[in-house]
Amino acid sequence: MELTPEQQQALKQHIDAAAAILYANTPPEQRQTLEGIELAVRGHLLETVGPQMAIFLSTQVQAAQAATPDISTPASANSPSPKLRRNASGSQRTQG
Repeated sequence: MELTPEQQQALKQHIDAAAAILYANTPPEQRQTLEGIELAVRGHLLETVGPQMAIFLSTQVQAAQAATPDISTPASANSPSPKLRRNASGSQRTQG
């Protein structure tokens, strides 16, 4: 999916605004070194940006799942056969 030029411009403006807010909320001493900047950016991504993106993505996934019929495999299909079980040592044994 490619953004239109108008979408690219709008996204850039929003990212610039978010960056200004995050910059203003970063301690000045952390903005003095490359390591401090990297840690600040990573922290902001993990604490603020990432969770918000996850909400967006999970909403998109839920909408897609709601639009398609449920063709998932039953949970029992992934479990081992009741005749094959593992004993405490990890070797297989057959139940009769």
